[in-house]
Amino acid sequence: MSTPQALSPVPPAAVKAVRRFNRFYTRRAGVLSPYLGGDLSLTEVRVLYELAHQPGLVATELARELGADARAIGQACGDNRLPLVIPCHRIVAADGLGGFGHATGGYLLEVKRWLLMHEAPAFELRP
Repeated sequence: MSTPQALSPVPPAAVKAVRRFNRFYTRRAGVLSPYLGGDLSLTEVRVLYELAHQPGLVATELARELGADARAIGQACGDNRLPLVIPCHRIVAADGLGGFGHATGGYLLEVKRWLLMHEAPAFELRP
Protein backbone atom coordinates (compact mmCIF):
# COMPACT_ATOMS: atom_id res chain seq x y z
CA MET A 1 0.00 0.00 0.00
CA SER A 2 1.43 3.36 -0.92
CA THR A 3 1.54 6.15 1.59
CA PRO A 4 0.19 9.54 0.61
CA GLN A 5 2.89 12.03 -0.20
CA ALA A 6 2.85 15.36 1.50
CA LEU A 7 1.97 18.18 -0.83
CA SER A 8 4.62 20.80 -1.14
CA PRO A 9 3.46 24.27 -0.12
CA VAL A 10 2.33 26.57 -2.90
CA PRO A 11 4.62 29.57 -3.25
CA PRO A 12 2.95 32.86 -2.20
CA ALA A 13 3.71 34.38 -5.63
CA ALA A 14 1.73 31.60 -7.33
CA VAL A 15 -1.23 32.11 -4.99
CA LYS A 16 -1.11 35.84 -5.70
CA ALA A 17 -1.02 35.23 -9.47
CA VAL A 18 -4.05 32.91 -9.35
CA ARG A 19 -5.99 35.37 -7.22
CA ARG A 20 -5.12 38.23 -9.60
CA PHE A 21 -6.26 36.14 -12.57
CA ASN A 22 -9.53 35.29 -10.85
CA ARG A 23 -10.20 38.92 -9.91
CA PHE A 24 -9.48 40.08 -13.44
CA TYR A 25 -11.48 37.50 -15.38
CA THR A 26 -14.10 36.17 -13.01
CA ARG A 27 -14.94 38.82 -10.45
CA ARG A 28 -18.55 37.89 -10.96
CA ALA A 29 -18.68 34.40 -12.42
CA GLY A 30 -20.46 34.21 -15.74
CA VAL A 31 -21.21 37.90 -16.02
CA LEU A 32 -19.09 38.29 -19.17
CA SER A 33 -20.50 35.24 -20.96
CA PRO A 34 -23.18 37.12 -22.94
CA TYR A 35 -20.52 39.44 -24.39
CA LEU A 36 -17.98 36.83 -25.45
CA GLY A 37 -17.79 35.18 -28.83
CA GLY A 38 -17.62 38.35 -30.91
CA ASP A 39 -14.70 40.33 -32.30
CA LEU A 40 -13.56 41.61 -28.90
CA SER A 41 -10.93 39.88 -26.80
CA LEU A 42 -11.66 38.78 -23.25
CA THR A 43 -9.60 41.71 -21.95
CA GLU A 44 -11.56 44.21 -24.06
CA VAL A 45 -14.86 42.73 -22.90
CA ARG A 46 -13.69 42.99 -19.29
CA VAL A 47 -12.66 46.64 -19.72
CA LEU A 48 -15.91 47.60 -21.43
CA TYR A 49 -17.92 45.79 -18.77
CA GLU A 50 -16.18 47.75 -16.02
CA LEU A 51 -16.73 51.01 -17.90
CA ALA A 52 -20.43 50.33 -18.11
CA HIS A 53 -20.66 49.59 -14.39
CA GLN A 54 -18.24 52.02 -12.72
CA PRO A 55 -18.68 55.78 -12.95
CA GLY A 56 -15.83 58.28 -13.33
CA LEU A 57 -12.75 56.20 -14.01
CA VAL A 58 -9.23 57.29 -14.82
CA ALA A 59 -7.48 54.91 -17.22
CA THR A 60 -4.56 54.30 -14.87
CA GLU A 61 -6.92 53.54 -11.96
CA LEU A 62 -8.86 51.01 -14.01
CA ALA A 63 -5.60 49.52 -15.29
CA ARG A 64 -4.32 49.14 -11.74
CA GLU A 65 -7.59 47.57 -10.59
CA LEU A 66 -7.64 45.08 -13.46
CA GLY A 67 -3.90 44.42 -13.45
CA ALA A 68 -3.64 45.67 -17.03
CA ASP A 69 -1.68 48.33 -18.86
CA ALA A 70 -3.29 51.77 -19.25
CA ARG A 71 -2.65 51.52 -22.99
CA ALA A 72 -4.75 48.33 -23.10
CA ILE A 73 -7.56 50.29 -21.47
CA GLY A 74 -7.24 53.02 -24.09
CA GLN A 75 -7.13 50.47 -26.89
CA ALA A 76 -10.28 48.76 -25.64
CA CYS A 77 -12.02 52.12 -25.38
CA GLY A 78 -10.94 53.07 -28.88
CA ASP A 79 -12.36 49.79 -30.20
CA ASN A 80 -15.70 50.33 -28.47
CA ARG A 81 -18.42 50.31 -31.13
CA LEU A 82 -21.15 51.48 -28.75
CA PRO A 83 -19.63 54.60 -27.16
CA LEU A 84 -22.91 55.99 -25.86
CA VAL A 85 -24.06 52.67 -24.42
CA ILE A 86 -20.65 51.77 -23.00
CA PRO A 87 -19.44 55.20 -21.87
CA CYS A 88 -15.77 55.18 -22.84
CA HIS A 89 -15.86 58.95 -23.00
CA ARG A 90 -15.85 58.88 -19.19
CA ILE A 91 -12.35 57.41 -19.12
CA VAL A 92 -9.84 60.21 -18.82
CA ALA A 93 -6.07 60.15 -18.83
CA ALA A 94 -4.17 60.77 -15.61
CA ASP A 95 -2.77 63.96 -17.11
CA GLY A 96 -5.86 65.34 -18.85
CA LEU A 97 -8.77 64.53 -21.10
CA GLY A 98 -7.14 61.67 -23.00
CA GLY A 99 -8.46 60.46 -26.34
CA PHE A 100 -11.70 59.20 -27.79
CA GLY A 101 -12.23 56.65 -30.55
CA HIS A 102 -8.46 56.39 -31.14
CA ALA A 103 -8.30 60.17 -31.67
CA THR A 104 -6.34 62.56 -29.45
CA GLY A 105 -7.63 65.72 -31.06
CA GLY A 106 -10.13 67.15 -33.49
CA TYR A 107 -13.81 66.47 -33.75
CA LEU A 108 -13.92 63.29 -31.66
CA LEU A 109 -12.17 64.95 -28.74
CA GLU A 110 -14.68 67.80 -28.92
CA VAL A 111 -17.48 65.20 -28.82
CA LYS A 112 -15.89 63.69 -25.70
CA ARG A 113 -15.62 67.11 -24.08
CA TRP A 114 -19.28 67.86 -24.91
CA LEU A 115 -20.46 64.51 -23.54
CA LEU A 116 -18.58 65.07 -20.28
CA MET A 117 -19.95 68.59 -19.92
CA HIS A 118 -23.45 67.34 -20.73
CA GLU A 119 -23.12 64.75 -17.95
CA ALA A 120 -21.44 67.19 -15.54
CA PRO A 121 -24.09 66.85 -12.80
CA ALA A 122 -23.57 63.06 -12.79
CA PHE A 123 -19.88 62.99 -13.60
CA GLU A 124 -17.11 64.99 -11.99
CA LEU A 125 -14.11 65.61 -14.23
CA ARG A 126 -11.02 65.47 -12.06
CA PRO A 127 -8.02 67.67 -12.88
